[in-house]
Amino acid sequence: MHTKYLDFGVNVIVVNDKKQAIFPWKEYQSKPITKEELERQLADSRAKGIAVICGAVSGGLEVIDIDTKYETFPLWEQIKNKIPQDIFAKLHIVQTKSNGYHLYYKCEEIEGNQKLAQRLPTADELHNSPQIKTYCIIETRGEAGYVVAPPSDGYTIVQKGINIITIEERSTLFEVMRSFNEIIEEQIIEAHQRPSTKDYGVSPFEDYNKRGDISGLLQSHGWQVVKENTERVYFLRPGSKAEHSGSYNKSLGLFSVFSVNTPFTPQKGYRPAIVYAILEHNADYKKAAKALLEQGYGEKKPQTDSNELFLIKSKMELQRTNWFRSSSSPIGNLSRMQRKW
Repeated sequence: MHTKYLDFGVNVIVVNDKKQAIFPWKEYQSKPITKEELERQLADSRAKGIAVICGAVSGGLEVIDIDTKYETFPLWEQIKNKIPQDIFAKLHIVQTKSNGYHLYYKCEEIEGNQKLAQRLPTADELHNSPQIKTYCIIETRGEAGYVVAPPSDGYTIVQKGINIITIEERSTLFEVMRSFNEIIEEQIIEAHQRPSTKDYGVSPFEDYNKRGDISGLLQSHGWQVVKENTERVYFLRPGSKAEHSGSYNKSLGLFSVFSVNTPFTPQKGYRPAIVYAILEHNADYKKAAKALLEQGYGEKKPQTDSNELFLIKSKMELQRTNWFRSSSSPIGNLSRMQRKW
């Protein structure tokens, strides 16, 4: 049973009861293990199971790891309902020892291990473990990664068949998984790219963030509104087969996407003005600020002409001279004493 993986071009190693490789395994990230090497590892007293190595060595194998230990709702059921059926049918599905799920597939384009969805701890979790910042509920195992697999104790096959999926199907899978992410990091513009604050009395960006129509903006670029509630508006990108590709969090004022097939970075939060600058001006933020000003957002700082500046400087100089000559000024008192002497 253990060596059958090799017949399907999938590389494996032997692990202990803590899911750790019992022998150095770096070489097997690029070199297929032989049946003799695998049998020798299995004969070791520490051997408690096998792990499938992901990446090119296993024919472009990638695995999505769904961890239900930290779920606060029926995560697996919701994921199943969101994955398009034609893609779901191609997945090799394994239930893990902790009742999580591994989704296997092969694709010509895969990456290294990455987190797809995280959540914040609940109040009870923070009370019991104050040091915990986030919980990762969905991640991948790709190049330089592995997952423990059947017939290891506690691992069972739910749906059989490691199939090849297209790049677009993989992208759809990732969109579904990222839609469960709760941790959004705001995208910050580099200082040298920002419009100068000294040019504006009221920033066009800040004004657009308050009054701009982000739904209308996205729809003008082919995005569709697919769902809305009191907290979020959900959007579907052009050409996507997923349930939705991104959402706008009304309370945070941030737009985030789940897809890599957009001008936005997944799991980053974008203010409406930044979305406008990216879609309308190819991320030229200074040009976007000028365009928003022309549309009535923000306020240009009043310009002071040269004559007015000359009058202001002259008045300041006169006030300075009068201060030195005043009786309250130590220098003024000294001047009068010298004249009297």
